[in-house]
Amino acid sequence: PEIVEDGVTGTLLRDRAPESVARAILDFLVDPAVGRRFGAAGRARYEQRFTARAMVSQYEKLYEHYLAQKRAPQH
Repeated sequence: PEIVEDGVTGTLLRDRAPESVARAILDFLVDPAVGRRFGAAGRARYEQRFTARAMVSQYEKLYEHYLAQKRAPQH
């Protein structure tokens, strides 16, 4: 779920039943544009959250947040 957002970057199945998997595959076969849309959205999500650059940026923000709290006057 952290990587795939249901209906946005892919399809999350509620169970592992063969029928559920088959239905999800058929949805992509019936409408290939859905697969392309999910692919583009998945690529954007990856670039925003999971590249080394994005992860470093997120860590920097986290460190800056805690450093700011530490530097704030204590009451």
